[in-house]
Amino acid sequence: MIINKITPQGYCGGVKHALDIVNKAINDNSTKRPIYLLGQIIHNTHVINKIKESGIIVLDDKNKTKLELLDEIDNGTIIFSAHGVSPKIYERAKEKNLNIIDATCSNVLIVHKRIVEYINNGYSIIYIGTKKHPECEGVLGISDSISFITNQDDINNLSINNNKIYVTNQTTLSRSEERRVGKECRSRW
Repeated sequence: MIINKITPQGYCGGVKHALDIVNKAINDNSTKRPIYLLGQIIHNTHVINKIKESGIIVLDDKNKTKLELLDEIDNGTIIFSAHGVSPKIYERAKEKNLNIIDATCSNVLIVHKRIVEYINNGYSIIYIGTKKHPECEGVLGISDSISFITNQDDINNLSINNNKIYVTNQTTLSRSEERRVGKECRSRW
C-alpha cells in the first residue's frame, strides 16, 4: 500500500495564533477574570473542551448573535476568536469596560480593512461566504450595504447599479467555490 501524505496539515496560521493567545491568557495571572471566549475559536470539539476545562467560559449559542452573547457578561476579559467580530461588537465590549483580547486572524483583518477602504471609495461590495459562519457574521456587521452571496441564485438576485464593484470572500471558503462564484460575478459585472 502506498500512503501519500497530504500537505499542509494541521491548523492554519490564524488558528495557531489564536490558540497561542488563549493559552497565554489562561496562564497569565494578570488577565482579568472571568475570561470569556466569544464563539468557538476553532471548529474542534476536543480543543473547545480543553479550553473550557482551563476555566475559560465559551459563549456560543446558535440561536444568539455574538452581540446578544456579549450582552450576557458585565466584567472580566473577552477574547475575540480568529473569525473576527464586527465593529459593533468591539464597541460594545469597550462600552462595558471589558478587557479585550483580539485573536482575529490577520487574513480576516485584511478582508475587514479592504472592505472599509473600498466602501469609503464608493464601491459596491460583494462578499462570498457560507451562511451562519462566524467569520461572515463579523464581516457583514461592517456595513448593511454589503451584498452577501453564497450561490448562483444569490448572484441572480443581486441588483447593483455601480461600475465600481469589489468582490471578496470568506477566508476559509474553498478555492474552488471562490473561483466558481467569483467567475460568475466577473461575467455578470
